[in-house]
Amino acid sequence: MKIGVRLFLSSLVFAVGIAAAYGWATHDAVGVIMLATMAAALILFTSYILIAERESDLASDHVEMTPADVEGEVMGVFSFESYWPIVAAVGCTLVLLGLAFLPGISWIVALCGAAMVAFAARFLIVEST
Repeated sequence: MKIGVRLFLSSLVFAVGIAAAYGWATHDAVGVIMLATMAAALILFTSYILIAERESDLASDHVEMTPADVEGEVMGVFSFESYWPIVAAVGCTLVLLGLAFLPGISWIVALCGAAMVAFAARFLIVEST
């Protein structure tokens, strides 16, 4: 967990620095907004690790552990037969395409993509429990 927090925090510092440099050099609001969105996502991931996974005991947190010590450890429940990750990916693609070509009726495409992502997230959560 410590390594994950360090990774996300260093990426957050990088994203904020790049957003500031990009905004100063180009004066382009869209690029700064996209880089700030990346920074916000990194804040979300780091917060999740710090809050929800604070009691987790990962092998990477112990320097003395070797890969042989954690052999056979159960990592979680994974549904390999699920098609919902593909639905979520298609939904994300539709959202991004709808936003890229926004002048016109492409907002309908973006809304359909958002609905696909929402349904996929719901059913992925149901499958994992």
